[in-house]
Amino acid sequence: MNLDEIDPKKTAMIVVDMQNDFVASGAAMETPAAREIVPRLAEALRICRDAGIKIIYTAPPGWMRYGAIR
Repeated sequence: MNLDEIDPKKTAMIVVDMQNDFVASGAAMETPAAREIVPRLAEALRICRDAGIKIIYTAPPGWMRYGAIR
């Protein structure tokens, strides 16, 4: 990843819905593809932190994930 062209003051890394519900082995909503990207995501996050880029994590509230909204 080349950060020479990215202004850390104007940039954010947004991580969407990386929860144990999806990435933990044996979890109810386990998604192997999500688990497979964890090492690459961890490296990208390390690079962003080292460059001073803000990291934002998002996930819906639990009541949205389990069918309370129809």
